[in-house]
Amino acid sequence: MASKKNLKKAVNHKLKIDQLTALERDQVGYMARALVQATLPHRATSETFFKRTNGSYQLQLSKNDEKIGLPYGVYPRLILAYLSTEVVKTQQRTVVLGDSMSQFMKKLDIVPTGGRWGSINGLKEQVRRLANCNFKLSQVTIDEQGVHEEFENLSIAKSGSFHWAKNPDQQDLWESSITLSEDFYEEIVNHPVPIDLEVLKAIRRSPMALDIYSWLTFRTSYQKGRSKPIKWESLQQQFGADYPNTKQGTRSFKHKFLKHLNKVTKFYEGANVEIVDNGLVLNSGKPSVAKRLAK
Repeated sequence: MASKKNLKKAVNHKLKIDQLTALERDQVGYMARALVQATLPHRATSETFFKRTNGSYQLQLSKNDEKIGLPYGVYPRLILAYLSTEVVKTQQRTVVLGDSMSQFMKKLDIVPTGGRWGSINGLKEQVRRLANCNFKLSQVTIDEQGVHEEFENLSIAKSGSFHWAKNPDQQDLWESSITLSEDFYEEIVNHPVPIDLEVLKAIRRSPMALDIYSWLTFRTSYQKGRSKPIKWESLQQQFGADYPNTKQGTRSFKHKFLKHLNKVTKFYEGANVEIVDNGLVLNSGKPSVAKRLAK
């Protein structure tokens, strides 16, 4: 029964995507470029630091509160999409989350459920993890003169005010909000990656699918001609740092990556991807959302 329901939802998402553009559907969203090139953990980790690499680009996460872990999974990706979209639209550093948990979750197309393992507690936890996380972005190049490293440290939030009622439908006395750090705000407004929120909703159950989609539409926006093969080992460092750095680990990653890539390209047909023996080749295609200047 559940599979039929999910299939019906997938068909409805596909019809909407095929019939009208994201702009016509008012479903244009954004992600910060820095968090598209390399991404957050897929699973919970007890580590204080987490690192992913994309060629010479590296993203390192660290927690600034020993009691609050690093963000992971689907929710922080959807929260970041929401924050980035609101910033591009309003050009304001303070983003209002909504005066009830249900309102916020509805914006992310998440059904609010209670209990220990419900979506309400999960979302609250990931909001707090994002707000208490630091990012180090670095670019490392090597030439005959030596190693050159450029880096930037930034955090998501400068400050915040959270007022979550016990009942998700209960109106809170104050509105919850996050004021982004100036550096993260500038990263969003200067380098927004347009995304189709309908595609996000269609694939939102998988953090890897969300990462693949955001990265593909970003790469497609500037890809001309045929790229060099991106090796499976490199893709594993970018998208699957949870897998062991062994031949079996790479095989397991490749299997999962291709599964999610297939799902993504069903909803994002503009991606022109070619599977080769040693990796992935990107050809000229169409970005999921035509690039446009934010007003």
